[in-house]
Amino acid sequence: MRIPLLKASFIGGKKNLRGVIETLKGSSAFQMTVFKKVNPDAVGQYNNEYDQLMLEQRRLKNVIEFAKVRGGKSAIEYGDLKAFAQYRDEATTIVEDLEQKQAKINQIKTEIDNNVKTVQELKSYWNLPIPFNMLAGTKSVFILCGIMPNNKFEQYRRDFASSKIAVQGWESAKSKKCVVVTCHRDDAPIAEVIHQYDFQPCHFEFDQNAQDATKTLLDKNVVLQEEYKFAREHVSLTPEETRVLQNYYDYVTNEIDTANLESNTLQTRDYYVLNGWIIASHETQIRASLEKSYPDVMMRFEQPADTDEAPVLIKNSKIVTPFQNVTNMYGQPSNTDIDPNPFVAIFFFIFFGMMVGDMGYALVLTVACAAFIYFKKPLNSTKQFILLFAIGGVSAIAWGIFYGSIFGFSIPSRVIDPIDGAIYLLLLSLGLGLFQLLVGICLGFYRNVVNKKYWDAFLDSLPRIILFVGLFMFLPTAAFGLFKLAVYVPFLETISTPGMYIALAGAGLIVLFNGRKKRGILGKITGGLAGAYGLINYFNDVISYVRLFALALVGAVLAGVANTMAGILFGIPIVGYPAGILVAVAFHAFNLGLGLLSAYVHGARLHFIEFFSKFYSGEGTAFKPIGNELKFNYIKGGN
Repeated sequence: MRIPLLKASFIGGKKNLRGVIETLKGSSAFQMTVFKKVNPDAVGQYNNEYDQLMLEQRRLKNVIEFAKVRGGKSAIEYGDLKAFAQYRDEATTIVEDLEQKQAKINQIKTEIDNNVKTVQELKSYWNLPIPFNMLAGTKSVFILCGIMPNNKFEQYRRDFASSKIAVQGWESAKSKKCVVVTCHRDDAPIAEVIHQYDFQPCHFEFDQNAQDATKTLLDKNVVLQEEYKFAREHVSLTPEETRVLQNYYDYVTNEIDTANLESNTLQTRDYYVLNGWIIASHETQIRASLEKSYPDVMMRFEQPADTDEAPVLIKNSKIVTPFQNVTNMYGQPSNTDIDPNPFVAIFFFIFFGMMVGDMGYALVLTVACAAFIYFKKPLNSTKQFILLFAIGGVSAIAWGIFYGSIFGFSIPSRVIDPIDGAIYLLLLSLGLGLFQLLVGICLGFYRNVVNKKYWDAFLDSLPRIILFVGLFMFLPTAAFGLFKLAVYVPFLETISTPGMYIALAGAGLIVLFNGRKKRGILGKITGGLAGAYGLINYFNDVISYVRLFALALVGAVLAGVANTMAGILFGIPIVGYPAGILVAVAFHAFNLGLGLLSAYVHGARLHFIEFFSKFYSGEGTAFKPIGNELKFNYIKGGN
């Protein structure tokens, strides 16, 4: 449900601004209206302190990533966060120690990488038998060594080889030659012409040839790898050191955030104006805290006006909250939207289980989610996302009983067989789709009434409700007759004909009123015809729910294929059972993964396209209280 918010404004002397911001942070109930670049010089008031904090944050972030510091968030009071300043000296010592270890490890890694690169380059000189340091020349002898293409080597040798210049070549890699040119130093200018023949000079100075130098470097890298492994293994922190780094990092982050908020507050020479939104239920607490610490602060709290673009805070039961992940992917509720999450929870729960539809798969999913939550203890959005699948697993258990399926094997509880009774499953899918669309249109009617758009409610939404109620009365009997199904329900027979006339009446009202906002007779007629044409979209919407049937059917078929293949392999002597089990596990794992992905994606898609389009805009902005942008902790009471 939507939590009421109040528009808030605070005015006071500049000297108390930081304290006011921190008090509001501690409440976890205030979202600031930020005006970017309003007062960039405000940070300058604390320039040295701010620069020091930014430097500390960079160093802390670097060593936290280097030491792979992990951990879930802990709930703390805002006063505890401020008290983390006491860890500065201890954190600095830990940071300096880790930086030294990181520098040592980086040095070893760089040396290893350089050696690997050199070994790769030495391959070009693999057949050169001469140690590299003997190719430096002497006072009277000029020597050039390097690599050049085969064709260029032959061309140069034809052009310049003589009794005064010796040109030798050895096979190299990739159609190239390792070349050594020797001559008297007086003839060096002729020898140096080789640079115009795509010659790449050698830069090695080893006192060994390429093969021996390669062996030396590889041996050296073995030693360096051991040093690297040893150094990495000794990058460890005690639980206390880990907590010190985490807490001090969050303290520094909070201090930087406070300075930034201060700089984005409207300020004059003597006073500030701080605007934003508070959770209505926290008004008394916030007022009392500020009056106690800063009695000169003027406060004003008021209900948001219709023209205000207020943020939205949604809070639901523990069962509904996980399904907010689905809604949030589409968008937050706007100020004119109703909270769709309770309805999303119901329909997503049904659709997810219907598409997975196997009790064995559902048990694996539910147990896996429960184990992940128990051992990993995820928080906030991650926990809610896992709970979404866990609850979906409960739905899949119920549908698995309905389908009579456990890992593709039949059980006596079967009501509908997804394969043999496919037509019944198809009609059930379409019926659920028709019902969800009706609920969406009813919610659209309610939304218009709440927003005092009575004409839209009664002339747009109500005719569509009449249409869908009529279809609900008429279509079951019509579908049973169309597919020649042996289903006879006297009540449905009785209401079928009246339902047809009610549906026609609804369609007529849609055509009649659809052009009411158009000007002129022609405009109204055109609008009415557009309304008639728009009825086709409802047919398309209902057909979209065939995916519920299709995915349930595919899952059942793949599970049956897995069991059939395993059964065939079981007939092979000796290796049959291990191979059959391996194939069955692989196929079922693939089917489960594909089923979960499809159920999540297509379940969300049905809500986004078919359901939300009837009543929900999703154009709102979430309420985000200041003071909770921490990495390892969160303020109690915050979101």
